[in-house]
Amino acid sequence: MIRAMLAIAILTLTTTVAWSAGFLKGSDLHALCQSASTLDKQSCMAYILGALDTMGNTGTAPCNVSDVSGTEFIDVVKAYLQNNPASLVYEAPMSIHLAYDNQFCP
Repeated sequence: MIRAMLAIAILTLTTTVAWSAGFLKGSDLHALCQSASTLDKQSCMAYILGALDTMGNTGTAPCNVSDVSGTEFIDVVKAYLQNNPASLVYEAPMSIHLAYDNQFCP
């Protein structure tokens, strides 16, 4: 777990998206996911999976979905950001939460 957190920290510190205090905005996450940079795309995936892990570990996931792969979840979030530009103004964790709720919770 510590290795994963360290890897995410390194990725986030070296990405080309401008970081500021607090959470990324949905627009920042979308930019990472759409970037041509491999490092940005990896940062996108790490951020989304980190949010999913946090929701699962803290019980804040809107519903329990145990049969969804990490890759599928990443695809769901990326599609949600692309198709719901109004969500880009929210902090990225909220956009991820909305994507999860929209796709998996009745």
